[in-house]
Formats: sequence, C-alpha cells, structure tokens
Amino acid sequence: MQQTLRDFGCFVPCHKCIDNQINTFAGIELRLECKKKMKIKNYNLETGKAIITKGYNLPSKNIIHTVRTNYI
Repeated sequence: MQQTLRDFGCFVPCHKCIDNQINTFAGIELRLECKKKMKIKNYNLETGKAIITKGYNLPSKNIIHTVRTNYI
C-alpha cells in the first residue's frame, strides 16, 4: 500500500493526539528519520511490525513505532 504524507504522523497544529505530541516534543529530526526509514521500506510497514528511531528531544534514547489498523 502506498503511503501518503499523512502517514508520517499528525500535522494538525496543536492537535492533542499522542502522535502529534511525540513528534512535537521530539523535534523535526524524528519526522525526518521516520521518513528516511519508511522510504527504505518502500513506504510499506505491515500491521504488527515496528521501526525504532532515536528519541531526540524526548527523555528516552529510542522510540518504537508500530502500525495500527484503520477502522474508519
């Protein structure tokens, strides 16, 4: 499945979802690393699989990102 820009996280300013909070406080470097890793995976990460990135400005060394299903 081809991913779109929205698949790299929430981009709604001041939105209170956890994804936006993590990306906001970690810094732009997190979004850039996610984009780079997803490009390597041809923008395809199966549900239940994960990638690991640095924590950047968060109080953690790493962040584990997983894919969820959409029931919308």
